[in-house]
Amino acid sequence: MNIANLLDSFTDLNILNFFFKAFAVVFSLMYVIYSVVILKQTQIMIKTIESDSSSFILLISIIQLFVAILLLLFSFTLI
Repeated sequence: MNIANLLDSFTDLNILNFFFKAFAVVFSLMYVIYSVVILKQTQIMIKTIESDSSSFILLISIIQLFVAILLLLFSFTLI
């Protein structure tokens, strides 16, 4: 590989684009971890406090986890 070609591949726009994609993947992964923690906390709360709306709260936590996983998959397609 020629050095000129190597330098052309590291233009400012490419570096900025790479950092944007890397942060998208990292933050999406952090959001998945956050969603898993929230789901576990919701399950513990439902075992502790029984309520009429506990199934609805669990459904919201599960939907949040699915959205986080979809966001992670979408961020991997950006790469």
